[in-house]
Amino acid sequence: MTREMTREKTQATRPTDPPLRSPDPWLRHSDPNANHRNLCNHKEVVVQSAVQHSVLIISPMADAPRIADSLASSLGCPVNLAPTHRAGLIALRHHDYSVVVVDDCLAEANPAAAEVLWQSFGMAVPVQINFAFSGGARLAREVQAAIGRREQQQVMALRAAAQLLENDLKSTLTGLLLQSQLALAEPELPPRLAGKLELVAELAGTLRRRLEQAQA
Repeated sequence: MTREMTREKTQATRPTDPPLRSPDPWLRHSDPNANHRNLCNHKEVVVQSAVQHSVLIISPMADAPRIADSLASSLGCPVNLAPTHRAGLIALRHHDYSVVVVDDCLAEANPAAAEVLWQSFGMAVPVQINFAFSGGARLAREVQAAIGRREQQQVMALRAAAQLLENDLKSTLTGLLLQSQLALAEPELPPRLAGKLELVAELAGTLRRRLEQAQA
């Protein structure tokens, strides 16, 4: 009885774990799904789209958090907010964004820092806009158009990569087919080896014709 009372007292006085800190205290996150979450068996379930875009806003404006929340709700994608050049650079090192929105006041106040920031965008589409004179509707249109350009660039890059791969394969198969035919033309070729070379030549020719049909 004494042991059970001691165990219950110990469990009652055991301190709870402290809340985890955000790994990026300088970065503000706007979650478009925050108001659309359901609890199922005490687990959070978030439905995301197949292609998930993300936006980074770099602006020191006091109204920037509200704009980021509104943009996340309008576009249905995560929007992060960085208040300074340095915070923006750190965010770009840790995550690949579809679109990066830079406030005009930051770009004009420090052109050198803005140039360094511009060079760090990677594949993200840049959008420079004056937050002081632009409303949320205009910003949403600008970012939506930038996302469309990003998707078009991705499609073009995939097509170019696929075309390059097909050309390389066709060239390799052509060389394999030619070398097989030259080997078959050699005199005194053992019948067993000739059969294998004929099979290789036939397979190479079939694959090459399929590639040509796919490119037609």
